[in-house]
Amino acid sequence: MKSIFFNGLKFLGTVTFSLFLGGCTNNRPSDTNLLEEIIVHVGNESHPISLSSISPYGIISLETTDSALVGEISKIATVDDALFVSDRSKVFRFDTEGKLVSLLSKKGEGPEEYTGLTDFVPLNENQVVILNRGQQKLLQYSMDGSLQKQVRLDYWIDRFTLSSDGTAYLYSGNETSDYENSQLHLMDWNTGEITGHLLPVDEPKSMYLHVHDRNPLTGGQDIRFTQTFNDTVYAINGASITPRYVINWDGHNVPRAFFDGEYVDIMDFFQKFHQDGTYAYGITPFVESPTNYWIGYYYQKQYHLAIVDKKSGECTITDNLVLDKIADMPLNIAEKQVYALNDGSLVIPIEAGEVLEYLEKVEKAKADEVLAQLKIKSENDNPLLLVISPR
Repeated sequence: MKSIFFNGLKFLGTVTFSLFLGGCTNNRPSDTNLLEEIIVHVGNESHPISLSSISPYGIISLETTDSALVGEISKIATVDDALFVSDRSKVFRFDTEGKLVSLLSKKGEGPEEYTGLTDFVPLNENQVVILNRGQQKLLQYSMDGSLQKQVRLDYWIDRFTLSSDGTAYLYSGNETSDYENSQLHLMDWNTGEITGHLLPVDEPKSMYLHVHDRNPLTGGQDIRFTQTFNDTVYAINGASITPRYVINWDGHNVPRAFFDGEYVDIMDFFQKFHQDGTYAYGITPFVESPTNYWIGYYYQKQYHLAIVDKKSGECTITDNLVLDKIADMPLNIAEKQVYALNDGSLVIPIEAGEVLEYLEKVEKAKADEVLAQLKIKSENDNPLLLVISPR
């Protein structure tokens, strides 16, 4: 099967509009008149949607070899026609058809190795920068495994991205340090020098609210910044950050007063949070297409995807996508990781075993046709990537 891959995916985008410095740390900015409000009707009934009826999509079958088995995917990124996938210990580079091109595997205790792969960003088709949070450093490698550069960090960084002008944006969330209590730190990647800080840490939250933000920074023509417990979508340009959108969860936003409560730790916070059960949160991911906003979020302990029409405001909620290219296989996205690429595409990994299990219930001729197209031979094959191009 010829995989459908959307050309022109560039992880390193160019930011082209001017912004002002914003320091909003509340759940919603105090002056929402400056923002565009997006209303997500979380109370709408969630129902299965045929994916082809709402968006073009393609499926990439990642090549499986004995020496290159992809574990649980932790991140997906692209540069030109190169597709990068990481699994916490290795970075794989595939081409647009899913054929393995190269593999970076340098996990270890040596001086030119990383003990953990927390995040990564491709610089180009042959170079990547890896975040090793445990050792507080960034390491630049060529895909042949050669260490080209490493930078020590003074902060516990959880995620990062790089802009086209060489600025690294380092996200530490509510982690405080002896140096600077901000959530975002700016670094000149060429020199390794810290050049600025954005968004001061909310001191009460720093006592308990430490959560893993799956995809807080996405590149492209502008860098978007989101957080799990923040209803605001920010845009970043250079040393400036400004609120761009605010999500109205239709009466289910978490009130500021809830965050001002006293909690022993994150477990205590979530226990009390879920006792109420009426709050929506997440923004993971946020994608803007020419006609819609695509917003992933959590409500009543369940992950959902909202598609909001930009013109009419009509809101469609789903947690189940029907894939006609896999014999109408239903895909429960509540159990999936949904990744946003810089061009606005969404990518969802699908395990080969899940497809095989479904096709056992399908008429044999149709099942064999699908298996041949997807090149699936075993439940142990590398995952497939569902690539959605929202319209």
